[in-house]
Amino acid sequence: MARKIFFTVGPSAIYSNLDKWTNEFYAKGHASEYHRSSTIQYMYQHLDEQLRILMSIPSTHAIFLASSGSEIMERILQNCVSKSSFHFINGAFSKKFYNYAKRIGLDTSKYESEFFTDFYPFIHSDTELICITHNETSAGIKTNEGYIHNVKKRNPKAILAVDIVSSAPFVDLDYSLVDISFFSSQKAFGLPAGLGVWIINKTLADALNSANYSHNRSAHNTIGDLLKNYKTFQTPSTPNVLGIYLMGRVAQDMNQRGLGELKKEMLDKKNFLQSLFTINDWLGLSHNHTNSSDTILCTYPLNHIDEIRSLLLKRNIICSDGYAENKDKQLRFSNFPANSWKDIEYLAQVLKQ
Repeated sequence: MARKIFFTVGPSAIYSNLDKWTNEFYAKGHASEYHRSSTIQYMYQHLDEQLRILMSIPSTHAIFLASSGSEIMERILQNCVSKSSFHFINGAFSKKFYNYAKRIGLDTSKYESEFFTDFYPFIHSDTELICITHNETSAGIKTNEGYIHNVKKRNPKAILAVDIVSSAPFVDLDYSLVDISFFSSQKAFGLPAGLGVWIINKTLADALNSANYSHNRSAHNTIGDLLKNYKTFQTPSTPNVLGIYLMGRVAQDMNQRGLGELKKEMLDKKNFLQSLFTINDWLGLSHNHTNSSDTILCTYPLNHIDEIRSLLLKRNIICSDGYAENKDKQLRFSNFPANSWKDIEYLAQVLKQ
């Protein structure tokens, strides 16, 4: 059977050597280890150390683990705010964060725009939590880190939470300004879904534990539970041990390759793909400006979209549909480390034919 080539935006193409590391995990008997054993603690500690190196995460911040980015959204809202949140919305996933806040009964406000550049909305001084997405997966749009940092500078009393699900590890955050950030395993890290990473300022986490906002919200894992267990590199409940092991290995491999080199390669591939989507007869580029995502390229069909899907599938190329109302209006392509030059050049060959 011919190899399938995935340009899906999540779950995404699998990182190289993942099959080798998975076999290694099972060969060592890790799958049956007690989740409070020293072996599992070491895996968590290794992941923590490698992510700190890779993403320049300072010692002021803890790294908690969950099952997904969506779960972390819910944990943030349950544990980090008593009454009011404010949400920057420029796509379906930033809107999901806002809808979660409404669902648990918060007094929540929003500012919706396609791009966030120079204009800063008024945010009431009583707002406790500000949520913003660095890279909106549904729309292929990024928000400059400088803008995100300025939001905090203008609202220093509020907690700033940043969704970096489809831009980690390439996002450049100032952790003295960003209180909380989070991402999941199935995007640029090239892992199967099932692991979420929550980065939070330790002093803030201690204060929120004392405030105990989650006591009447039926929270499964409270911030107190996470803090207590993190001190010994454990989790409140049985974690995704395979995911922890593999993310640690991927982060270590990325560190050996060097984040600077990975980022340069990613931007070179982005430029190539942008050029490709302007010189073929099948797909056009939806965004081509400074706020275009580096990792998610949205395209629109120049022919009937089912015909384009068929063309790609016949050649074993699988991309993602548009999201929500754009399902039949766009096709989205990932630009993650696991999307090799070989596969990108094959995509180009198919579209140019």
